[in-house]
Amino acid sequence: MENSISSQSKKMSAQYKTEVPNEVIEEQTKKIPNLVFLAAGLISMAGSLTLTLNKKTVLGNFVGQWVPTLLIFGLYNKVVKLEDELLRSRMH
Repeated sequence: MENSISSQSKKMSAQYKTEVPNEVIEEQTKKIPNLVFLAAGLISMAGSLTLTLNKKTVLGNFVGQWVPTLLIFGLYNKVVKLEDELLRSRMH
């Protein structure tokens, strides 16, 4: 069964060229610790607050909009790691 799944994914990779870059991106993203994204989001919040309190509201709003993006990147990172764990546990 595992061989058929592997051969199917290779056929999809050959048919749809987008599968290979996704695998490369996921391999690289798994290397980043989850806390990096959380810390970056918190630092962005603090930076946004600091800029807003210093009467630079436009720049503060700009930096504040980074927070959800960084947290979504962290969520994606977590999902990729969990998916990898799930696939490894099914193989053994």
